[in-house]
Amino acid sequence: MSLIRSNPSTTYTIHGHRLEVATDYIPKPKCKQTSSQTKAEKTLPNTAKYLGIYINSKLSWNHHVDVISKKANITLWFLNRNTGHCSVKQYCYETYVRPQLEYASTMWSPYTKANIDKLEMVQQNTARYVFQDFSRYSSPTAMIKELEWMTTVAPTGSLIMPPA
Repeated sequence: MSLIRSNPSTTYTIHGHRLEVATDYIPKPKCKQTSSQTKAEKTLPNTAKYLGIYINSKLSWNHHVDVISKKANITLWFLNRNTGHCSVKQYCYETYVRPQLEYASTMWSPYTKANIDKLEMVQQNTARYVFQDFSRYSSPTAMIKELEWMTTVAPTGSLIMPPA
């Protein structure tokens, strides 16, 4: 895959296909925004979405990991609201949340500590959801061991998900 920058501002192409600028992730402004700012000024610069993966001009996966971890947490809390007293919580996680985290993970496999921590946090939230134990004194690590899940990221940096 070749990422060719055809326009110095925001136009990217991959194999002849023009990529759109990612607009669904808007970082929080450090100063108060004025209403005169356009939508283009609020977008994340040099980031494009292609086949569900956010590609940065520097090939940094921070934005992609932010988006998928946010989406996975939203799905997880939706399941928590709607399957509160069911015994199928682990299956719901494996069906709805885990595919969001695994999609194309061979390409964007996390290697920075910050990205690994974000994905581990989703897994810890999932363990709390499965056990319905949201106490600040309970250990999600012990819950993950009891569920016999492996860590999210292997020492080599490749993404590992709990066995199905």
